Amino acid sequence: MKNRWDEMGPFRKGLAWVRLGEQYGVIDAEGVPVVPCEWDDEIEFCDGYATVEKDGLCGCVDLEGRMILPCEWTDVGCFHDGYFKVWKDGKCGLADERGNLVVSCVWDSVDAYVYKNRVRVSNVGKYGLMDGNGRVLTSCWWDWMKRRGDGTVEFGRGAEVYRVDTDGVITQMTMREFLTTY
Repeated sequence: MKNRWDEMGPFRKGLAWVRLGEQYGVIDAEGVPVVPCEWDDEIEFCDGYATVEKDGLCGCVDLEGRMILPCEWTDVGCFHDGYFKVWKDGKCGLADERGNLVVSCVWDSVDAYVYKNRVRVSNVGKYGLMDGNGRVLTSCWWDWMKRRGDGTVEFGRGAEVYRVDTDGVITQMTMREFLTTY
């Protein structure tokens, strides 16, 4: 099988990247192309999707080689919790698995949360919270923000501590309440 390709990577979960000339693709364990050799860099799948590169820009394909995100991004991260992290002009956003940009690329950092589409965003070292539709729940002026196991999110600045419940309701916590939750 290796003689068909100029170079071949290791098989992982039944797939391996291959190079033919200057172009890369993906084959299955039988050597059948899954993603045609038309990309500029090695391809690794993560959760059923792979970042691909063409002319210095990145996109994403699925296991059948269908384009999910067009090659218009500086970088595309692994699919995680229903979203891809995407970068453009040094800023980060989120796209869903249908290829829709749900959080614009205006943030220094974006982290998708699992519960009810909560998204932590940051700019200049301060944190904010958005929903999965890109609606701002709290502005980026919090010193810290963390997700709790019950689906709530806590955030604070100085001695102020708040909680966003699973319905999006924000309440201020006393320091005593905050300290007794740990």
